[in-house]
Amino acid sequence: MTRNQVHFNLELQPRDRALLLLLLEQRYVTRDQLIDLGLFASVGRCNARLLQLLRAELIRRVRSPLGLEARAAIYALTGKGRSLLLSLFEPDSRDRLSASPARDTVALLSHSLHITTVRIAFLREALSGAFRIDWWLSELLAKHSFTEPGTRGQHVIKPDAAVRLAESTGHIRQFHIEVDCGNVSLPRMAARFRSYQWYAQTAAYEEVYGQVQLELLIVTSGRQRLERLKALSSEARSLPTHLSLLSDLKVGITAPIWTNTHSDRPYPLIEAREKRGVS
Repeated sequence: MTRNQVHFNLELQPRDRALLLLLLEQRYVTRDQLIDLGLFASVGRCNARLLQLLRAELIRRVRSPLGLEARAAIYALTGKGRSLLLSLFEPDSRDRLSASPARDTVALLSHSLHITTVRIAFLREALSGAFRIDWWLSELLAKHSFTEPGTRGQHVIKPDAAVRLAESTGHIRQFHIEVDCGNVSLPRMAARFRSYQWYAQTAAYEEVYGQVQLELLIVTSGRQRLERLKALSSEARSLPTHLSLLSDLKVGITAPIWTNTHSDRPYPLIEAREKRGVS
């Protein structure tokens, strides 16, 4: 039996490996999200393959204390699935992806699903031709540990995701994304804004992302929280920061749903730079 074969005479297809990798990176995903991400064309095909992967004990179904189970089937990797997937990678890649699995919690489950919702919003806009996604990095791959001359110790920047876009004009945009569920204190969020502003000016950032200016996207779940985070973003005035509500993503990330300290009214993410107060 090869590494691509498992119990029940199931041979892993490229789509299976993509699904397992998605679960490794995002931790949790719903059936409907798998369809929205383009891994399956129909509910029937998705259900059939998920059942085979469940029987092979490569994935597991998660029962959420949030009551999401009644509305959506939620899946995660099993230990067997994780081990099999990691065995397919070279050692360097395996090290980056082999973070210890976290215990299922309400906060982690909700946060992970929200990150995937943001990813789907970007994918939908890209498929509509609004821009091209050059790459999307999950938290595991976007995490950057580095040392910086003139500072002490190891620094770590760990966004929830990172994405690079190419606009129709050819302009390249680099975003680090934070999905805020309201459970991080405001002082810690202020410190995070300052950390990103400092990071954007380091040699370590330029080494990884080149000379493309870093922009920060904050997606949160409540209007009051949004206004508080908007005020806090002044802690990093030189860092272009865009904030929106998670619920507004359904109308499209290029719609006028974003705000920042430079703007009195919502604006689209893709527009003339001078209108966003970005220098």
